[in-house]
Amino acid sequence: MLPLIKLVHRLRNWVIRDQSAARPSDSDTDPLTMTNFEQRMYPFITHHFVEPPYRRNHWSLNTLAVHPAYQNRGAGRELVAWGMERARADGLPAGVIAAKGREMFYRRCGFDLLVGWATEGVDVQGNKNPLGVRGIGGGAIMWTR
Repeated sequence: MLPLIKLVHRLRNWVIRDQSAARPSDSDTDPLTMTNFEQRMYPFITHHFVEPPYRRNHWSLNTLAVHPAYQNRGAGRELVAWGMERARADGLPAGVIAAKGREMFYRRCGFDLLVGWATEGVDVQGNKNPLGVRGIGGGAIMWTR
């Protein structure tokens, strides 16, 4: 199903252009967009999700955020606790890519292994990480034991 869903989204994005999407320019001939982000980042972070082998099947806490007006009230901690509980119940590790400055929050929640950064690295062809090239920081890749 996932390949079919991706195809439908690509077709929709091709037919109905997003006016806010990044466009190629002289300074950035190949901008990161919603449609190419995963494909462009894959070579730089995949090894953190497949080695060691126990990480290949895991719970991933993606797109976890709390509106600034509601931060520091425990909502984020509750969301993380729910995800960690589900991972433990399934006997799986949990992984997260932490936003810049949120590494300590996730450490306090139980993500005690920092294995790398989603914003760093060079792929096998020698291309630099597109996030790092653009000066985007953060991206701590963290795991539970």
